[in-house]
Amino acid sequence: MKRVLFSILAILIVVQLSACSAQNNTATEMYGGSTRAPDLSMKSGGTSHAPQAAPAANANSARDRDEEGSSASGGQSAFDPDPAHKIIFSAGLSIESLEFDASMGALDRLVADFGGYIESSFVTGGAHPVADGHAYRTEARHASLALRIPSKRFGEFLSRGGEIGSVTGSSTNSEDVTDVYFDSESRLKSLRVKEERLLAIFRKTEQLTDVIQLEQELSDTRYSIEKLTGELRKYDSLIAYSKVSVDIQEVKELSPEPATALGDRIALRFASSAVSAKGFLESMVVWLLGDSIQILSFLLVAAAAIMLGRYLFRRRAKRGALSSKLSQVSVSPAERPREGEGQPPEENK
Repeated sequence: MKRVLFSILAILIVVQLSACSAQNNTATEMYGGSTRAPDLSMKSGGTSHAPQAAPAANANSARDRDEEGSSASGGQSAFDPDPAHKIIFSAGLSIESLEFDASMGALDRLVADFGGYIESSFVTGGAHPVADGHAYRTEARHASLALRIPSKRFGEFLSRGGEIGSVTGSSTNSEDVTDVYFDSESRLKSLRVKEERLLAIFRKTEQLTDVIQLEQELSDTRYSIEKLTGELRKYDSLIAYSKVSVDIQEVKELSPEPATALGDRIALRFASSAVSAKGFLESMVVWLLGDSIQILSFLLVAAAAIMLGRYLFRRRAKRGALSSKLSQVSVSPAERPREGEGQPPEENK
């Protein structure tokens, strides 16, 4: 009986170990408190927000600040825009933070200082009510943001990413659209010249059929002009304001820097194992105490089932032993003595 109960408890522990390892792989950690609404007009719970437009006045002032900043720096970086080339810059930052709210506030201030704006934001995690509506389950918060930063200060913004939190990864990308941009610009000039000529011909035309044909040609030309104008405006916006994707992950401990020496690697590995063991023990204690009612109920049902099985097995074994004894005692008809056999012969009278 004890061996069976220990086996059941061992199975439960293995199941809990599997659940803990799966939870650690998803990098979800437990925190106390509730999620606040950041100052960046974002809400938690996975709500995505529409892009925020940049006012024209702010854009002009941002360009003035960019010119001052570039002149003060005394040189050009690899991300400084070149008038002879049309390049779209983009970058990504992965950041860990011990203080999620403080990091969001620092990001808000940094974007405002650089004259940029937030295009979109998405925040998940925090406190969530469970089924009963009274207890709360907390998860590590995570924010994904798309920022627009003036291209003239793009490199400077990336260099100051450490003010938001611990930068664990970064990437940059550039797309040269010079040929496409100037080709569209040349086509736009040609279409505008064509429009002026059609208007000049239209003023001199008197026949109705020619007027209808010229109106159709003018309509097509103006549609092409509007389409190319929209494309060039889009390129101007992407070139003037570089896109920066920022991911902020709330953690309990920052990821250590990679070690190269053997002793440092061993110490780092040992520290990581100690943290994992501590988290496992804490999870085990929480599981045993929090789910004690379910565990005891399961053990009672299992014990009752085992006792019933043993009782039925013993009863069946007793019946089998009794039937075997009866078969040994009983004699088959073939072995019974026939009538007259084994008796002494009668004396002749």
